[in-house]
Amino acid sequence: MNAKRNKSYSAEFKKEAVRLALESGRPKTAIAKELGIGVSLLYAWINQQTAEYTMKVAPKQTETQRIKDLEAEIRKLKSENSLLKKAAAYFAKDQL
Repeated sequence: MNAKRNKSYSAEFKKEAVRLALESGRPKTAIAKELGIGVSLLYAWINQQTAEYTMKVAPKQTETQRIKDLEAEIRKLKSENSLLKKAAAYFAKDQL
């Protein structure tokens, strides 16, 4: 009976493999062969790190958009508040 044994790789090894694959400009199959891993495993690590990066960056972008939206709402409310103050002063002048 032939039992497959899964190797476990350190996070540093995975990050370095992904960095090599993305930055070297060399074929991923060659990099995987040099590192002694399967191409599909290398692609899985690339996809995993890309997903993690996206999850970290995306909330920051939506947070920035949310801040811009809130600032626009504040400007609008300040403008409306100023108009209401002027209207109140106008009607109060007639009461005196």
